[in-house]
Amino acid sequence: MIFTLLFSFFASIHCAYIGVLNNCGRSIEVIRVDEPLNDNATFTVAGLDQGQRKITEGISPFGTVEISVSPEGLTRAVFTNLARALDEYEIDTDAGFDVGMEITAERSLPVGSLRNSEDPLSCPNVTCTDSHLGTSLYKRIWSAAVTGGNFNLTFCP
Repeated sequence: MIFTLLFSFFASIHCAYIGVLNNCGRSIEVIRVDEPLNDNATFTVAGLDQGQRKITEGISPFGTVEISVSPEGLTRAVFTNLARALDEYEIDTDAGFDVGMEITAERSLPVGSLRNSEDPLSCPNVTCTDSHLGTSLYKRIWSAAVTGGNFNLTFCP
């Protein structure tokens, strides 16, 4: 019984939202791919004008969200919710680089962090750390509240 209650509590903790800001000098098409635990991926498309911000839903428990600027987008922001309120996020450049990105986390606790969660994860250009080698920039944080952490993703920081 206690295990069931604990599992239910931790399974309900997830990222509350992902805010997306277009800081580029042009309009962009934002593609969001949700891959929940049951592998039924959903796709969301939104057009963002220069300077426009959109709030999207967060990550479902044990799910993954990938965000890029087009269906063929090379640079991707990836958010994953794991057990015990652990959120992972990365800027994935495995396929290449086509747009700068920066991810900041809100409402996260430094306890359990692999890196300082106050520092943004940033890949503004093709010369960002290891991007030319196809190595992702990566962070892991603990969510601070039952509603989970919030993330802000900026294109062209």
